[in-house]
Amino acid sequence: MIYRKTIYILLAFLMCMFVSCTTEVEICKDTDHQHLAEVELEYDFSSVADGMEATVPDSMLVVAYRIIRSWKCTYISHVSGDDTGGRFIYNRPAFELPVEPIPGEGEETEGDTSETGDTESPGTGDTEKHALSERFLVRQGEYRFIAFNNVMNSEIFEDNMDSRWFTKPGTIDKVISEKEIKIYYRSYNLKNEHVNIYGKDWTDFNPYTTYISGNAPPIYFHYTDVYSVNDKGLNKVNIELNNVSQNIELRFSIEREDVKINEIVAEISGIPCGMNLMTGVLDLTKTYKTLFNVNEVSEGVDSWSGVSEYAGNITVMGLAASNNIQLKTGPGIMQLAIYASALDEYGREKPKVFHLGINLFNTINKYAPVISGFKNKVVLDIDNVLKIRRDEVLDNSDSDTGLDRWVIYDDVHVDI
Repeated sequence: MIYRKTIYILLAFLMCMFVSCTTEVEICKDTDHQHLAEVELEYDFSSVADGMEATVPDSMLVVAYRIIRSWKCTYISHVSGDDTGGRFIYNRPAFELPVEPIPGEGEETEGDTSETGDTESPGTGDTEKHALSERFLVRQGEYRFIAFNNVMNSEIFEDNMDSRWFTKPGTIDKVISEKEIKIYYRSYNLKNEHVNIYGKDWTDFNPYTTYISGNAPPIYFHYTDVYSVNDKGLNKVNIELNNVSQNIELRFSIEREDVKINEIVAEISGIPCGMNLMTGVLDLTKTYKTLFNVNEVSEGVDSWSGVSEYAGNITVMGLAASNNIQLKTGPGIMQLAIYASALDEYGREKPKVFHLGINLFNTINKYAPVISGFKNKVVLDIDNVLKIRRDEVLDNSDSDTGLDRWVIYDDVHVDI
């Protein structure tokens, strides 16, 4: 008899263990109970840097991940605060908030890997830093929420096998548990339309790698603390709009004599190929380059002579310096094509192109060998003034070892 009771107790214990290990089983057995809780995503704009408000995405991809009795869903949420516009793209609960359906949207169920659309486009148009919100339903439990602007399917970032982890049942658990949410740039050769947008042939004196698009948007990402979500009331979840990419401004001055600058095209190298969004660690196993425009930012300077200041901006995952100040190729090098007009000795105007480069070893290392993780814009001021006289760039050798030196790549030639 005692032996039989022991068997029953052991069986009961094993049954309890089985139920507790079943990931999709709810404790409550009331079939009329929906087991759903209302979550309000509250977007916090306080971390958005001044001047970057227009880069905030219209929508965010949000993964609600229940860490006990594992359950998860993925939701496209409107950052604009339109609480009727969001939609589930993975594992929609049996019940939803009573909202009007989006015209043209089909029914989506668990495992649906349909395209999420181009959600990285910027522009809430709201320059004030306050919270906006959106609501949706999830099952009750302890949750972490992961939110980022969905740039995975754009022409700028790689759409590889891991890009759709947020719609794959097993992959979601693996990616989150191993902190492996990674994003990589898509690279192009110089002839591709996403790179060659300047209408002029670019002479590349630093051909060690390929290019990324110059239109990369900022990457906003947030991994929340644990929230206890229940059906007793509204559960507010704070989503910080943290820009994990880096806006970098490159500034330099040109001293001119009998030279008028019409346009400057620039290239910078040393851009990491990827980033782990969970850890912020950059992938430097390969680095890329990008082309960008440079504009004059000084005012009231004579068109033909004087000192003018120029600046150009890039938004990238980070920027790596060269390993050696003497190197003329590789990461951390900026190239310029200066399209100008010069006056000859008779006062006649002729078109010229000046091809220049500079290893930014000292300029970048004022911050770190690899620039990343800064919340606000980083301004890289190049201290060495570039000096141009008619048909030549003057030798700017300097005894100051802390200055980066301009290098002339080839002889000046006439545009035809």
